[in-house]
Amino acid sequence: MESKGAGQSKLNPDEQALATYEETLRVSPNDVEAWYNKGLTLSKLERDEEALQCFEEALKLKPDHAEAWDNKGVALDNLARCEEALQCFEEALKLNPDYAEAWDDKGVVLSNLEGYEEALPCFDKALKIKPDFVRALYHKGLALVNLGRLDEAAVAYVEANKYPS
Repeated sequence: MESKGAGQSKLNPDEQALATYEETLRVSPNDVEAWYNKGLTLSKLERDEEALQCFEEALKLKPDHAEAWDNKGVALDNLARCEEALQCFEEALKLNPDYAEAWDDKGVVLSNLEGYEEALPCFDKALKIKPDFVRALYHKGLALVNLGRLDEAAVAYVEANKYPS
């Protein structure tokens, strides 16, 4: 008979983490961070519907969890529920106006909706907070390309290449 630990060792690290969070939640169903981290792990595994449920559980327990709002928005965006995603980013930014990742994520969704002009200030806010935020520089470059502003896009890409990714 195989022990539980031996069986889990055959799982990849994300599946192992998932099993750990599930066990934690079985014992402590009100553990906000376990719900949040389970959601992150499910997102990484591209199981967005399940991740969304975990972020919602975390937010029921702690409505002021800015990171859970942001990651709920990312999951909704992955599910093509862009308007709902934008509402989540707004909530995250109300809670933490200096949350660079939420500004970037909001810009990405606006770009996905072809709101490139609206997205640019989001990327700029993210970069004001975190000047070496490569992902925001890349997303800003993409928005500028879509607006036909190729010289400005090139500047963003050159800047992004200054930082290790």
